[in-house]
Amino acid sequence: MNNNLLVIGDIHNRVALANEYIKRFRDTPVIFMGDYFDDFHDDIIDARNTAEWLKDSLSKPNRIHLLGNHDVPYLTNGKIYCPGWNPEKNKVINEILDPEDWDKLKYYHYEKNYYFSHAGLTLKWFGNPLDAKIDPENVEKIVTRAASELRAGLNGDPLWAADEMRGGDHDVGGLLWCDWRVLSHIEGINQIVGHTPSKRILRNANEDFESEHFNVDCFLREVLLISSEGIATVIKQF
Repeated sequence: MNNNLLVIGDIHNRVALANEYIKRFRDTPVIFMGDYFDDFHDDIIDARNTAEWLKDSLSKPNRIHLLGNHDVPYLTNGKIYCPGWNPEKNKVINEILDPEDWDKLKYYHYEKNYYFSHAGLTLKWFGNPLDAKIDPENVEKIVTRAASELRAGLNGDPLWAADEMRGGDHDVGGLLWCDWRVLSHIEGINQIVGHTPSKRILRNANEDFESEHFNVDCFLREVLLISSEGIATVIKQF
């Protein structure tokens, strides 16, 4: 194992391609940004293959798996809906993934001076209104409470709040639904997210806030490699 970190964006059933990147950077810890399921042209065979891959991947060391908005309907057995879900896929996925597997998926992760989440931390849902900053303890507290509601099939903020860009009622989305175009900078906070499709990995830096964002949801055309010093490099497909 080395001290780099490989960041793989939204998979949406592209498990073979994800595996190719992992083989290319063998012995490098990996973080997956969520959205393992649904590509809008898939079927129960695709769902089964992805679920089997995910179950195996969850058992491997040095891998971090985040939860995406397209995974939540299968976690909640359809109590919370996202386009792409159907009961047939739900059945085969949950025949393979048990509650212990789902519990291994994280809502966010912090490493190498970056916050990793499927869609992003925002001041609206996670900030301190008195000083416009993110308090890590507050983030954990909010996520823990909202995750408990989510597991119960409740539409609890801030994980599940969808912004207007995604057909929701909020100006800014929550941790699993915030659109990249409304992910604003927070002083001293660097973020890596997925969720908003793009042809390539996108970078948005703000010198005034000393903040840097990456969006890695690019159909796995590229991935991100973060060095031991925290320097992010875009790696193109083979």
